Amino acid sequence: MILSNLFASLLQLIFKPKIWFPLIGMLIISTATTAAMSIILQGLILDVTIYSNILELQPVFSVFLTQYFLEIIFAIILAFLMTVLGVISFMSTSRIAQGEKLVKAINKSMNEYQKAFGIALIFWGAFIFVIFLGMILSIIAGFNELIAIALLTILLIVFTVVFVKVVFALPALNKNELKEAIKSSWKFTNNKFWNSIIYLLLIGVILVILGSIFYQIELLLEGNVIELIVLALFETFPSLFFISAITNYFYSKQ
Repeated sequence: MILSNLFASLLQLIFKPKIWFPLIGMLIISTATTAAMSIILQGLILDVTIYSNILELQPVFSVFLTQYFLEIIFAIILAFLMTVLGVISFMSTSRIAQGEKLVKAINKSMNEYQKAFGIALIFWGAFIFVIFLGMILSIIAGFNELIAIALLTILLIVFTVVFVKVVFALPALNKNELKEAIKSSWKFTNNKFWNSIIYLLLIGVILVILGSIFYQIELLLEGNVIELIVLALFETFPSLFFISAITNYFYSKQ
């Protein structure tokens, strides 16, 4: 069943081309947003590059917040909105993988922006929490490295378990509200925890293998006119395959 789901997910990427559209569109938007953010933050980036030695001797955060407050706030808002759009494109792709039409899948996902907003809040909350834990671990490492390594190991195990338990909430969003989707994912993995870990590891192995192949193809096409098109496809493929694979696995077990 595991291998059949992986094979079916790969076939979807080949024989269902419409499944590419949401993430390709997201790639175009994210590229434009990255360019906009680089323009907005060019003064900050330039100052960090030129005055890095001086900044090390000053309270960096206070310097940034006083001189580039509006730029930083705008960049944070853009990053958050991009996360929301990313979740919407994920939901659209997942729905297409389940057989919905392209326009209907996108419209339905956009109308459920509250779900995407909630997932974005969870993502950035987890990101900030991880940074906070990293700061604590760095402080502990200054006193005792063995304790810091032990704590890091425990945290990695906990994060892995939580990730496996909640990752299927993303395809579950197709038919559930956010809270129910998380519960559904948690319940889904209760009796399939190790199978789910094996499945996710196999996805990772496939992505590493295909990534190596794609990289060699990219080297062969370097300087070619179609290089950008091929590069866009290669950048989209990992996310697309991951979405398709976890969606097919989750709904095949329902």
